[in-house]
Amino acid sequence: MAEEEGGFFAIENDDVATQAQIKKIYALLHRLGKDPQKFKEERGFTNYAKLTKRQASELIDELEREEFRKIEEEVKAKAEQTSVAETQQAPSQPIQQIQQTTGATDHECEGERGTGSS
Repeated sequence: MAEEEGGFFAIENDDVATQAQIKKIYALLHRLGKDPQKFKEERGFTNYAKLTKRQASELIDELEREEFRKIEEEVKAKAEQTSVAETQQAPSQPIQQIQQTTGATDHECEGERGTGSS
């Protein structure tokens, strides 16, 4: 390692990030909806190919954690929407289940609920 360049040290060729690492970084940035050019400017480096293997690996780990959090939030939001939709449909489901199980009609089910009997 010799001179510092944009917060990162210049490196020997055998320690530079691999093409696979660089492709992975671009893929993660794309899935996260981030512009690679803006991202590297925000991080203070000029070229992904000048990252070390370790720096690229750490960056990949960070982006994967961010992607996981994003997916987790989307799943949680979807589950909440599904729960709300199921709750809105719930009142008719117990009556339909009783009818299917016992063969009772709507009137008979309503009568049982009204008397408080089980």
